[in-house]
Amino acid sequence: MLLLAIVSLQGCGLLLDVGPSPEDRDGSVGIDATPRRDGAPGDAAARDADTMDAATDAGARDGGALDATADGTLFDGSSGDAATPDAGTATEITIWATRAMFAGDFGGLSAADAHCRMAATAVGITLPTWALLSDSTTDARDRVPRGAPIRNSFGDDIAANHADLFDGSILRPVAYDEAATLILGNVWTGSDPDGTRDEHDSCSDWSAGSAATAELGRTERADQVWISLYHPSTPAMPCAETAHLYCISVQR
Repeated sequence: MLLLAIVSLQGCGLLLDVGPSPEDRDGSVGIDATPRRDGAPGDAAARDADTMDAATDAGARDGGALDATADGTLFDGSSGDAATPDAGTATEITIWATRAMFAGDFGGLSAADAHCRMAATAVGITLPTWALLSDSTTDARDRVPRGAPIRNSFGDDIAANHADLFDGSILRPVAYDEAATLILGNVWTGSDPDGTRDEHDSCSDWSAGSAATAELGRTERADQVWISLYHPSTPAMPCAETAHLYCISVQR
């Protein structure tokens, strides 16, 4: 009966194919849905979606402007080193996807940073946090500190360092949100596999939601599709659609 049920689910397209094992490093890998309990980002009391919903419904879900503060820094990055995305040094980096989804006109890199910080604050992450995202003048790779190991919010190792993160594959999928809850879906990236800005217009620098398009990644993938789904010169995701954002939290 179990075999028949599995065959039936496969036939209906209900089983997620997450690809080969971590050893292959060329595709998706199996994902564990049991959250870690060792104090990693997302281990705060707000693991359940209700807390995140309460924090984001006030403005984060619709791409609206955010002006709240966290840890003495403005969400728009205008005050304090903790709010400034840079490629400086770090001892550890955590990458996660927002539970909230946004149309492509969410307002640019600073607005994406704001959404990441609001999501982080809602679950008790106090580390400097910002978006992993490109636009017409910024490469996502330049927003990631060098020299530090990188993991997802569940605690899985993703990459040994900056170079490993952008070499075309990662060890494990990002796969989890700010609360270390499994999340599978599209993510706005505006980036090529090497972390540089993509040739698509990135929703006119994340300000246009109609005719524009942008590059996506997929949270459950560990090949280059984790950050770059579309091939060059092919149509990308219409900006009127919604997707998650990748965020990084940095331990200095």
